[in-house]
Amino acid sequence: MCIVTLSKVTPKVPYLETCSTIKRVMQRCGIPGMSVAVLHKNQLVFAEAFGKRNQTDPYTIETLQPIASLTKTFTAAAIGELVAEGKVDWNTTPISTYLPDFQLKDPVLTSQITFSDLLSELSGLPDNYLRWHNSTKPRKELIRDLRHDKTTQKLGANFKSNDVMYAVAGEAAAHVAGAASYEQLVLDKVIHPLGLANTGFSQSNMKRLSQNYALSHMAYSLDGAQKGETRIFPLDEKPYMALAAAEDVYSNVLDLVRWGKVIMDLGAVDGKQVLNRMSVEETLKAFTFDWSDKPNYWAEFDPIYSYGFGWMLDSFCGQRYFNARYASDVTFFPDHDLVVVMLANTSVFGHVNSFLQFSIATPMLNISGVKTIKDENGHDSWIEKGAIPIAEEGYAGIEFIGGGVFLPIAVADRNPLMFADDLKAYVGVYSDPFWGEFHITLGDKEEEEEKKKEGKDPSSTIITKAEEEKKKEREVLRFRYNEYTSTLEHYDQNTFIATFDDVLFKMQVLMSFLPDTETSQQGLPDSNEFPRENLKIQDVVGALGISDAVFSKTKVLTTTLHGVRLRSPPDEPDKKESKEAKEQILKFKYTDFTSTLEHYDQNMCIVKYDDVMVKMHIVILFLPDVEIARLSGISNAIFTKIKVYSKTISA
Repeated sequence: MCIVTLSKVTPKVPYLETCSTIKRVMQRCGIPGMSVAVLHKNQLVFAEAFGKRNQTDPYTIETLQPIASLTKTFTAAAIGELVAEGKVDWNTTPISTYLPDFQLKDPVLTSQITFSDLLSELSGLPDNYLRWHNSTKPRKELIRDLRHDKTTQKLGANFKSNDVMYAVAGEAAAHVAGAASYEQLVLDKVIHPLGLANTGFSQSNMKRLSQNYALSHMAYSLDGAQKGETRIFPLDEKPYMALAAAEDVYSNVLDLVRWGKVIMDLGAVDGKQVLNRMSVEETLKAFTFDWSDKPNYWAEFDPIYSYGFGWMLDSFCGQRYFNARYASDVTFFPDHDLVVVMLANTSVFGHVNSFLQFSIATPMLNISGVKTIKDENGHDSWIEKGAIPIAEEGYAGIEFIGGGVFLPIAVADRNPLMFADDLKAYVGVYSDPFWGEFHITLGDKEEEEEKKKEGKDPSSTIITKAEEEKKKEREVLRFRYNEYTSTLEHYDQNTFIATFDDVLFKMQVLMSFLPDTETSQQGLPDSNEFPRENLKIQDVVGALGISDAVFSKTKVLTTTLHGVRLRSPPDEPDKKESKEAKEQILKFKYTDFTSTLEHYDQNMCIVKYDDVMVKMHIVILFLPDVEIARLSGISNAIFTKIKVYSKTISA
């Protein structure tokens, strides 16, 4: 085992000025706690920590925390060791050869994808991140589900972050190597040989290693972040993470500055080759390209950056650098033997790690003419002209997605629930072969609120049959998807707002219960009490990647556990329809076609086309207007309501 050593801290960085800059950017950008380490010519010239790692304890340079997407650089390095051993290759053999479970719907695409394609994150590959995130399903089963993806795109050359494909690469590498797991492969090939004692997998292991760990903080506005109004999340102590190859490594700045040095020296440590040199070089080559927005704020950056295997390649003032980042950041300048590392306990860090490391590095890069670093008052201009605008954009997005700002206005009074008098009709398990299962259950509104205040899971509510009638008015629907769970808020007609909320994001989507027109309307095999319906996820902004997925009800829940009540047949109507209501009919007109609409099921009607050229029946489905409304049966043509007719008995 080789231990990477560092020399004693030497004051080559302007210490007071650097500390002042870091404190200022933390205050202006709302960073609760962070640590910074700088290694220059194998000397640790700066190592300091600021703020708090949790609500009370100080952040230190030894503080551990998950490093998120920087994990990908460890995955690529481990696979590189297998390439050096001749067990796999980068870009010749398809992944499906190493991992037969990996099959996409398009067999040609399956036969083309190699380790190089996965690690360079080429666009066009399926990314069902939401399905994998917080899932406890074995990776091989999740990988087998990828064959149900409907993506028809081909391999491209543009960068598109795809954690799922890194998980596939990690699983394929572990399978070929005969390792007990992907995690063990990286430990054996990379982390242990380098002696990175403060680096490993899973937050539960991190907690066992040291009590000096950071908790993730999340603010929902820039103003709130600046005032310290943050939500603190507990550790995710599940022993298994499906996306471990993309985001499960933990570390601290002292280990990460060593890691940056090893990669910068192409796998060598103190002159001894520990990782294969050619493999490390391959991870640093440019494979995909994208536009950078940093030149809009700081002219010293190139307008285009490239991406290798977990590492971004760019230049600053003509000096090339390599960078991997998210809530963690490792940046190194190989021509100057310089590594800058930053960790922060917030997932909203991109506005800081787009600039801060370059401000710190500038004195050691021996460059002149960097005029935009300081403003007329002597302050770092990148904070106000770069970091703050990016932060404002980022937090505006958080409010837009998490607060439901994008949702159109609903008119609930005009659009009643399909089963307003019996929410049990919606209860069940809704499945999609690609996205998995949504569980819809019943709960008690008052008990939900009480349990939320107590910090308990509202889904643990048990409602006995004797309480059903008394509590019926307080009934609410809940959903569970992987580890996500929350109450469904009625939005419009048969559509509800579902909130996905965890340490990475808070987002609202629309869930619509639709009649199932492709299968029998008589209900499921275990229950014919209600018409069978589907669940459609309408991810209006597309941020979850699950937009327009349709989940078919595959099971009716019949237990009283977790707020799910015993199902019973609906009661007979207490009152008969009025004579006027019975006489009301709907008619339609389309060009010269005209006919009466015959009610079919729920919000669906049958339309009869009949003339000399064609005679056929189609189904019209009326949906709430969520920016668009789809008319079923005419190849998904989109019809938007533009006029409301006055009610009459005849039409």
